[in-house]
Amino acid sequence: FSNHVLDATKSFELILNDVNDVEGMPESLRQLAAQSYNEAQSEDTDASPTPRQKKNTEATAEKGPWRFTLDNPSFGPFMQHCRRSDLREKMYRAFITRASTGELDNSPLITKILTLRQEEAELLGYQNYAEVSLATKMAGTVDKVLEMFETLRKASWTSGQKDLDEVTALARKNGVTEKLMHWDVPFWAER
Repeated sequence: FSNHVLDATKSFELILNDVNDVEGMPESLRQLAAQSYNEAQSEDTDASPTPRQKKNTEATAEKGPWRFTLDNPSFGPFMQHCRRSDLREKMYRAFITRASTGELDNSPLITKILTLRQEEAELLGYQNYAEVSLATKMAGTVDKVLEMFETLRKASWTSGQKDLDEVTALARKNGVTEKLMHWDVPFWAER
């Protein structure tokens, strides 16, 4: 399961060639993206299933090309600083759907893991795997965990909604008329 997620994370890249697409991004992020592009170029071989076309010049922070990945040092800052909502959406959707299709699809593994965990629980005399997991933990019972989560939700809901309202107001003030989507919030929160 973890290997599929890791491999899916490593397999995605977004290459940007237009300087307008990286406008507003910090110099450090553009440097990281150019370095990532150059490293990927040097790793590509003719045996690669989708070799990148070799360029005579190296990528630079100023002129690109820039390579963004789903690894946190690239993904997080990209979501915070990319001015184009459509590019943020592409990255966001790639991130949340990792290991969900093709050879790396974890769906069958999830079903198998859940089945095996239920079998384990029953063999050990528990009703479900949550009870197995909590048997050695301070929380003690599933109900106590649910109570804790509800306490946290109640304590944080008003503040979280206030933060979202402030972010939404800032986006509106800057001309955004559509509803903020998940991929928009990091950008406007950073502003």
